[in-house]
Amino acid sequence: MAFGRVNRKKEAELVHQEAEKLNLPLEYGRFDVKPFQKARGLSPQDAARRVRFQFFNDLLRKHKAQKIALGQNADDQVETLLLRLMRGSGLKGLKGCFPAATER
Repeated sequence: MAFGRVNRKKEAELVHQEAEKLNLPLEYGRFDVKPFQKARGLSPQDAARRVRFQFFNDLLRKHKAQKIALGQNADDQVETLLLRLMRGSGLKGLKGCFPAATER
């Protein structure tokens, strides 16, 4: 089972254009997770999550912010639910993405 977006660059450009129209700040990061994953012996998902949260925490410090708004779509919700189901989650764990998270 593979998940992914067809054209991330085009998607990022669209988000950038919309942020400019609305005069909203936008930070975009792209990372090569494989070296981090291999150096620490992590799964691809765990390594990507750790890199992503480090990026978010760096942004919080950079902007002296307390919260970051992130976009999720229906595919993200389904992916999260399916990954938890495949990992053997019980009923309590069968949820999509949380609406809010604290710093990790």
